[in-house]
Amino acid sequence: LALRMCELAKSFIAEALVAELIADPSLDPLQSVAEDEVRRCCAASDAAAIAKLLRWYVRERVVSGGESPLDWTFFAVDVHAALSPDDIANDANFGVNRVIERARRLLTLADLLGSARHRAITLCIFFDEVNTSSCMGVFKELVIDHSLDGEMLPHNIVIVAAGNPARD
Repeated sequence: LALRMCELAKSFIAEALVAELIADPSLDPLQSVAEDEVRRCCAASDAAAIAKLLRWYVRERVVSGGESPLDWTFFAVDVHAALSPDDIANDANFGVNRVIERARRLLTLADLLGSARHRAITLCIFFDEVNTSSCMGVFKELVIDHSLDGEMLPHNIVIVAAGNPARD
């Protein structure tokens, strides 16, 4: 009887975690928990994976005060002449590669969770004053070709650029 109750508890916890992940696409377990462990948790087949995901979830909710970050889908970049192609690609706050990784994790979670909600999320990178850039080729590739360094961006990323009129 005790073993059966443990199995039921494991299944219940796994179902509750999956429901929370589906309900809140801002949660990003793949940043801290391996994809295979999330998959095993979704299948309720591995108590250790469920425990690891539960620890991550509690830490995420308790440490962050239970609130989702407001800016998890919008990344604004103030463009200026000193901004280098490496900054555009790899900046810790707004780098396109960081957003690409987040977009891929969202799509992976959509598949793992069977979540249309995750699949429908669009991440936006907004480049302000793009006309002040010293590396227009990078912005042309991002905006027109929807790629970075020849690699196509995931379909769930939108690039928006604003240019200001020239001053006299």
